[in-house]
Amino acid sequence: MTCKGSEEFRSPDGRFRLVIGNCQLSGMRDLCSKSHPLETGGVLTGYYNAGLDTAIVTGAGGPPPDSERGRTGFYRGTQGLGQALASLWRKREYYLGEWHYHPGGSAMPSAADVRQMQDIARDDKAHCPEPILLVMGENNAVTAHVFPRNQTAVELTVECAT
Repeated sequence: MTCKGSEEFRSPDGRFRLVIGNCQLSGMRDLCSKSHPLETGGVLTGYYNAGLDTAIVTGAGGPPPDSERGRTGFYRGTQGLGQALASLWRKREYYLGEWHYHPGGSAMPSAADVRQMQDIARDDKAHCPEPILLVMGENNAVTAHVFPRNQTAVELTVECAT
């Protein structure tokens, strides 16, 4: 598949920025379509720019085999994830956060989503004090949020599509 371009999201204060390629978004949308009417999701991987204010997503994986999907819930499993993340680490790519799908619903994070992301931000084993959450909703809507450790979540808005 040949994809060009990306979507860029930014926090209102410019502190956080996210760049995700159209290939990654297309792959996520394909997984959502195949999963419908059940939720699905996976991890976001990639790297940060030199200023550490921009996360560049290079991978948006699907659900590990031990994931649990339902109409109104998704538990992302861990089977094979540690090994996959370790191999990316050697290439200087990292765990950036999570993504998942709300079939037929809003692309806004649920209360459970917020709690999960706050837990990840506080977990030293995750090595991600500012995890990102992308939520896919109906009509291809996408929201992006950053969850800084011990702070309120920050919504990112679409800056531009290239």
